[in-house]
Amino acid sequence: MATGPLADVHAAFRLLPSFYYMLQFAPARLGSAPLPFARLLALSLLGLPLTSQAQKTATLSGTVGTGTGAPIEFATVTLHRATDSALVKTEFSDGKGAFRLEAAGGRYLVSAAQVGYVRYWSPAVELTPAGLTLPAIQLAASQATALTEVKVTAQKPLFERFADRTVVNVADSPLAAGATTLDVLGRAPGVTLDVVGNVRLRGRTGLLVVINGKRTPSPAPSLADYLRALPAEQLQSIELITNPPAQYDAQGGAGVIAINFKKTNAWAPTAAPTPATAEASTASSPPGWG
Repeated sequence: MATGPLADVHAAFRLLPSFYYMLQFAPARLGSAPLPFARLLALSLLGLPLTSQAQKTATLSGTVGTGTGAPIEFATVTLHRATDSALVKTEFSDGKGAFRLEAAGGRYLVSAAQVGYVRYWSPAVELTPAGLTLPAIQLAASQATALTEVKVTAQKPLFERFADRTVVNVADSPLAAGATTLDVLGRAPGVTLDVVGNVRLRGRTGLLVVINGKRTPSPAPSLADYLRALPAEQLQSIELITNPPAQYDAQGGAGVIAINFKKTNAWAPTAAPTPATAEASTASSPPGWG
């Protein structure tokens, strides 16, 4: 039996059916119409425990190192759905080779990659609400590093790590297929989203969002709606700036998210989205969106 604050929460939810009855039927007995808003509020509260449970995530952690046990920093560690290998979440390993990935419970694959090493793939693992710690991941040196001639290709890696930022190269990547800009942000390293789409970068709120060089004055809900309505196929890249340069000091002290459109994109905004434009982009789609 639950005790303490949890017992109080359970007791409150046991009273909700009576609360709903009072709002629905008591006004009718007094000759008044039912209270639709209050009725919806009661129903929302009744469904709250299920919603909270559905949004609960678990932690998958581990370390990445060399064959000799030396830690590998900035290795790209990615969580994939076991059914189709679709990307769920990515993080970088820290100076000790450690990483943490947050995701809903389920079956996953884990991959780890770093320049000069062969990509590692784990067997399928089951992530439970209690969390999971993987055995130490060891990356083998790539034989390609022994070649005297290197073939250079134009394809960029999905994630690029720099001293002050991480660049997500969205264009022509698996991240863009059928996804929204908000989806891509949620899968990027260091980014977390809450249930309504508010964005955190390394746990920090109050971020400055820059779209095609334009600062966004939108409040968080309107911005989330705008990003949710924006197909990722229109993007060239997203920059997650954790150490903003001087021009962002006034507004971007907590971090900057710079969203860059493809140069050939006819629907790239010429101004930052305001609450009105964010609402309009949610309500209607430009030609070719569907």
